[in-house]
Amino acid sequence: MSGAILAISGGHPLTLFSDGLGMGDLFIFGCVLSWSAYSLLGKRVMQVLSPLMATFCAAVVGMLALLVPACLEGMPSAMPGYTVLDWMNLAYLGLFGTVLGFVWYYEGIRSIGPSRASLFINFVPIWAIGLAHVILGEPVTPSLLIGALMVITGVTLNHLPLAGFRLAGSRARP
Repeated sequence: MSGAILAISGGHPLTLFSDGLGMGDLFIFGCVLSWSAYSLLGKRVMQVLSPLMATFCAAVVGMLALLVPACLEGMPSAMPGYTVLDWMNLAYLGLFGTVLGFVWYYEGIRSIGPSRASLFINFVPIWAIGLAHVILGEPVTPSLLIGALMVITGVTLNHLPLAGFRLAGSRARP
């Protein structure tokens, strides 16, 4: 998590407190909270539904939740102007970014549990930074590289079977 904070803050984590939080920061914080809730609920849902059915149900709930804001933003009147490329992009996002990604995530929850699977949310800012570099030409600074390395190291260490190693007060992993 400290790697993600370092990357987000541009190498100056204390500025998150002194400069205040922007809307993007609040959105990322909401993302983390939502993802944690999604992961914890996912463990219970996996006892009853397959990953594909759970993803379908989550997508329907998400679609209904976003329908009102989308309509308020003018989506119905904009739809006739959508090009074939627009529809192909939506289909790609729906299939790969939603169905495939979430089915695999639920499989991960089933395999390693929600606590360990949810650690992968720390990769979101790293991917956002990488895509901003590739797509928008944003610079990759040393703090971003160090933050990315910290995230990768932290998630990797958390998933290594460390036989006999345990922090004081922590429970042993199965």
